[in-house]
Amino acid sequence: MNIIIISLICIVYAQHRAWCDTDDNGKLQYIEDPEWKCIYKEENYTYHGFIIASNDKKEIFEVYPDCCSPHEDERQTWRNTFTIIDDYIIKPKELRFVFVGREFKREHTLITIDEKLTGIDWYINTDNIIPRSTITLKGRNEDTELHPYYIEAVTYRFNITSPATNVRETVYLNFTAGFSPFVNISENIQVKLINQSDDIDECQYRYTKSSSVFNMGTDNSNLKVINICSAGIHQRMAICKKDVPDNYIDCSCQYENFEYVNHAMDCTYLSKYYIFKARPLQEFIPHEYLWNSLSTEGVETQLTIPKGKNMTFQGNVVLPSAPLFISGTIYFVGGITIQRTDALYDLGNFFISNINIETNIDESPIFFIGKCAMDPNECDKLFKESRIKEENCGGTKSRFIPYSSNLGCKCVQKGKNTYIQSDCSISSKQRLNRLELVLTGDYESGNDSVYWKSLNINPLNIPPNNSISITGKEIIIEGDCNFTSLNTVQLHSILRCGRLIMSSKTRIVGYNGSELRTYSIDIDGEVNNLNEDALIHMSEGKFSSDSSLVLTLTTTNTKCFELASSFLDLNYGMNGINVTDNEYTLLVLDRIVRVCPKDNLDDEIKCYPTESSLESFKYDQCPCDGEHCFYYMDKLRYKHIMLHNDRSLTGTINADSDLTIGSYGHASILSINATNSITLTLKGDLTFSYISKLCNTFIVDGGKVVVSGNEIQVLVISNKGSSSITFTSKIAFIKLDAKKSIDIKMNDGIVSMQTGRLNDLNGKILQLSKLWRRNN
Repeated sequence: MNIIIISLICIVYAQHRAWCDTDDNGKLQYIEDPEWKCIYKEENYTYHGFIIASNDKKEIFEVYPDCCSPHEDERQTWRNTFTIIDDYIIKPKELRFVFVGREFKREHTLITIDEKLTGIDWYINTDNIIPRSTITLKGRNEDTELHPYYIEAVTYRFNITSPATNVRETVYLNFTAGFSPFVNISENIQVKLINQSDDIDECQYRYTKSSSVFNMGTDNSNLKVINICSAGIHQRMAICKKDVPDNYIDCSCQYENFEYVNHAMDCTYLSKYYIFKARPLQEFIPHEYLWNSLSTEGVETQLTIPKGKNMTFQGNVVLPSAPLFISGTIYFVGGITIQRTDALYDLGNFFISNINIETNIDESPIFFIGKCAMDPNECDKLFKESRIKEENCGGTKSRFIPYSSNLGCKCVQKGKNTYIQSDCSISSKQRLNRLELVLTGDYESGNDSVYWKSLNINPLNIPPNNSISITGKEIIIEGDCNFTSLNTVQLHSILRCGRLIMSSKTRIVGYNGSELRTYSIDIDGEVNNLNEDALIHMSEGKFSSDSSLVLTLTTTNTKCFELASSFLDLNYGMNGINVTDNEYTLLVLDRIVRVCPKDNLDDEIKCYPTESSLESFKYDQCPCDGEHCFYYMDKLRYKHIMLHNDRSLTGTINADSDLTIGSYGHASILSINATNSITLTLKGDLTFSYISKLCNTFIVDGGKVVVSGNEIQVLVISNKGSSSITFTSKIAFIKLDAKKSIDIKMNDGIVSMQTGRLNDLNGKILQLSKLWRRNN
């Protein structure tokens, strides 16, 4: 029997599977695809806004900006969901994002990972994710710490969440770019920061979470992760040094170099919960304008808000301990609290809902300055409710003071460069402001020009000698400078006074580089200082006025007095003008401005030298020059004068006793007036005019002497050889005692020999007149 064995071979073909968009709206699931429709290549007409790249090791999902809809529906930008239902392939998964230009880019993407399998590792790289996208993690039913989601936070902000019905998902969060994009984590998640560097100063922002999210800390044993600020429903999580206290709080944001300091990217999105902490010089502000409150670093701060922008603070703002200057528009929706008045607050153009004053009212306080930008009725209501009143002192900003204060626009000096009122220093530098300065002692105005409405003295605080010193760059007083209560004002600056008021006993003393400028002067009392210190003696400083000067004298002066003096040029436009109802005339005489009754003019400047050089004098007007200048020798200590090289003395020397006049080099003198019978000893090269009706003695002791004058009568004695004397007058009567050889030259005159003969003494007359010949 033959046995036939028939083999039945069955071939089973496996059904094709692929990741398919099951609802044409980005809902991916690995299912059977017998017709091979689930091919989503970018160049394919089935492109849905994502690409799947699988290999033996892992599944890779790439999401594009126009995810997720079929190609024909790409204009439907609301179709922006991308969901992965992972229930089949047991391999690691990777999700990443691709940046390409797309006409129909979505505003954000809603990403859901629904993980049904166990033991699956996920890696998510958020580089190029569309900002504000959300990643939702759900579906697992295992201990997620064994297989956490590794998420790289790279550039743009995104959210991570997990529904409360899910097991708590574990996220290992790493920041690869070295800074923190805004990552907001909510609901049923626990987070650990990984790969964190020790290179931080104290704390640095990392992510924001809700209270339900559990903080797992960090894998760096030198650091810790703590909540540094609870803002609404949000907690601000920061990576910190290990020694930072667990209760460390920082709800502030600082902005510098066009970015938030310390990588605090949450400031961009949660500013309304945070405090804007201004830098000392905050020249630029962020785009975000809505904040909870305002603070500073505890030092003087300048906050500049550009025109067309504003900053708004929803919560109450406690004004800082140090000065704060705001330029621009600011809204204090939650009101302000004032705790001190020794710091100046310039609130710019402000809108304020309420003002709370917690400080005790001290002496003449300034609460703040600025401009109320609300409706006038609202401003009035605010100030009335706050017991505050507004004082405008000429500028664009007002000062705000207690309602009961009578301070007005006064600034009372506290120290040399400080004031009781906090706004005075800054406000006085602004030209439009017109504050009233009240001095209590020496005053230093600083290196800037300052502007005041008036300057007065509080005599109760002035030192016993009634003297003050004023220093600074430039002090401009629009109205009165009233110095009547002072004896001396030492001026080391430029001082401009609309009107200068002083008493007859007041002296203003200028120093090098100083200037007093005024066009109106009031003097109280009779002045008695002719040929002495002027009321205003500026020395190396400058006195500036002109022909428009108005001088008012409250008391009749019967003789001339010295108004002002200076080594620098005076304006001769003042000379000859009539003042005080035409009763007095001003004379500008070289270095002095003199006031004289019109019926008692005196234009002689009297100088009384005490030193032989005729250069050092007690009063500014000496040494002087010109026909009005007279030197009186009665106070000269050693009765001799020695003039320096090439000195030109255009004044008259009144000699009433024997006098020696010499020069080093050549010197010229306008005139010498001998009022008594005297002997003049002449040394060196001298030129002068001689006035005397008496026959006096000239002792020529070397050098060349040239004498002019009318009908000169002198006895010439030569004591040293190689001397010469020339008389340029028309008639000279000369008696000659030629003890040594001397050359005499004259135009016209008579020479009479006193001892010996001229030839015996080797003397020589170079030019003789007819008179001399007739008399010999």
